[in-house]
Amino acid sequence: MSKTLRNMSLAVALMVLSAPMLGTEVQAKDSFMKACSTKFKAAKAANTPEGNMKWTDFMKSQCAADAAAAEPAPAAPMVKPAKATKVVKPAAPAAAATTVATPSGSFMQNCSAAWKDLKAKNAVPAGMAWKDFIAAKCVVTGAAPAPAVTPVSVKKKPAAVDTTMDPTPAEPDATNVNQEPLKTVDKNGKAFTPGQMAAHQRARDCGAKWRANKPAFTAQYGTWPKYWSACNTEMKAAQ
Repeated sequence: MSKTLRNMSLAVALMVLSAPMLGTEVQAKDSFMKACSTKFKAAKAANTPEGNMKWTDFMKSQCAADAAAAEPAPAAPMVKPAKATKVVKPAAPAAAATTVATPSGSFMQNCSAAWKDLKAKNAVPAGMAWKDFIAAKCVVTGAAPAPAVTPVSVKKKPAAVDTTMDPTPAEPDATNVNQEPLKTVDKNGKAFTPGQMAAHQRARDCGAKWRANKPAFTAQYGTWPKYWSACNTEMKAAQ
């Protein structure tokens, strides 16, 4: 190879090595140089006009097309993705303020009475609701306000309950059984009440039953006071 050819090869090699190319671009250039050199040697061996050309001229005329074909397409520039637009969440609407407070106490009672009176007279203005009536301080133009109504709490007195217990009379026997009509007054001449008279009658009736069935009642109740309690309760319930 001539000195000029070597210098050109060295220059091309330096250009290839000094160029900031990726690995694939360096390999493409090296492959092109080998192919062009082989083609140049073949032309010289065949003693063709192209083989008598200088190396640089041969490369320009014979290998220029191959160089263009071997040149890799430029890489597409990296496009930085656009920054996502921050989505601003709308603020929650503020709660509506309550303009009408709910009254209580006697004012509320008076309003309720006035409202009922208006409804009874069919005098409620069209479109007015209960809350509107309260907002208007329970006053409707052209309508006479209903008289104030003060609720009266009535406590019913519970019915009287007889919690007194009838005293246990003496156990009746053949010596103390009283066959006379029931007395209507006590020893001081004070008249017995109907309740006292009924108690005396129950004592006489229970005593008669005890004397007639004493063995059986003794076996069932044990003693006269226990029998009297049961008999008196039963007769009270039957009255």
